[in-house]
Amino acid sequence: MTTKTFTITGTTGFSCTVNCFWGSVIVGDHLWMIPHGTPLAVVRVHKTTGAMTSYSGWPGALTPIAISAFGGVAYDPVRTRLWFVPMTGANNAIYMDVNTGVMGYCATAWPAGVGITSFKGTFVEGPNHLWLVPSQASKIVRVDMSDCSMTGYDPSGVTTLGTYGFGGAVFDGVRYGWFIPYTASHVVKLDTTDGSMTGFNTWPTSPIFVPGTYKFNGGASTVSPSGCHRTYWPRT
Repeated sequence: MTTKTFTITGTTGFSCTVNCFWGSVIVGDHLWMIPHGTPLAVVRVHKTTGAMTSYSGWPGALTPIAISAFGGVAYDPVRTRLWFVPMTGANNAIYMDVNTGVMGYCATAWPAGVGITSFKGTFVEGPNHLWLVPSQASKIVRVDMSDCSMTGYDPSGVTTLGTYGFGGAVFDGVRYGWFIPYTASHVVKLDTTDGSMTGFNTWPTSPIFVPGTYKFNGGASTVSPSGCHRTYWPRT
């Protein structure tokens, strides 16, 4: 195995020692890393050379606070934008053009009943829809990336969210989103065509799995022509 190590501390305008990033995405030749704490800079890394560039031109007065700023990222290939998942440090859905570094945000009011606008995990479905996964929020939120209109979906009929809801989500590439329980009681399958949901909590018995307060933190979906395989990574 061959490995390469790239030093981030020398990147212009960047200095971080702990809780730097939460979430990343690869677009073309670059890895984009999304800030979770100080210094609140998006960092782009060239996959071959390791050259890094930081971006912190937050829109208007929407500079996130330095604690729990974002909880993930998704890429919108139609508009060539990154969409940052707001946690408690950011109260708006903020996006950035990967070609120019220019940022914008959705000024649309959040759907009624969302509560704390804290999400963790996201996925893009179709040409227009971004789905935000509730952490401390009370609803799943679908954002129309073409006009920033939003729709809320209440998962309380199929799961108990607990304090921090879900730890991420994956999309099967066709129709269904899967929400990974962190403190939620169930794995939840969401039908993106109508927002209907199904909860699953028949945990394995051989070897036995006894879910604690904190269950999983992230998942993966490998889509193939014959279907999809999902892996849920346990929190340790």
